Amino acid sequence: MAARNPISAEYQEHVMKYLPAMWEPEFNLSRAADYLESWLQGTLSLQPPLELSELRLPDQYRKAARAYLERAIFQAAAKIWAEGVPWPEAKQLATKALEKAYPHKGKGKGKGKGKRKGKG
Repeated sequence: MAARNPISAEYQEHVMKYLPAMWEPEFNLSRAADYLESWLQGTLSLQPPLELSELRLPDQYRKAARAYLERAIFQAAAKIWAEGVPWPEAKQLATKALEKAYPHKGKGKGKGKGKRKGKG
């Protein structure tokens, strides 16, 4: 972890003069005042940085959603195929049924139908 930057005495005095008002019950800022006081005194414990590797990027959510949809289509097509429908047709029917049951509500990647820049 990086070392803390030193706090000037002038800045400490500036912040310290507001702490008594923050401890007043009508402001409900006692936790913030305690935090500031421990920061100014140098007793605030260092916290390690947050671990962000587990967060998913928007592209990862799209990939996961696409994989889920592909599995659902495959499972539905397998049920249709078990009824005797040829596989290509079963997959096409399953795709259409799922798209109709769960329409896409997000923004598409295609071109918009509004006015375009540069054309008058």
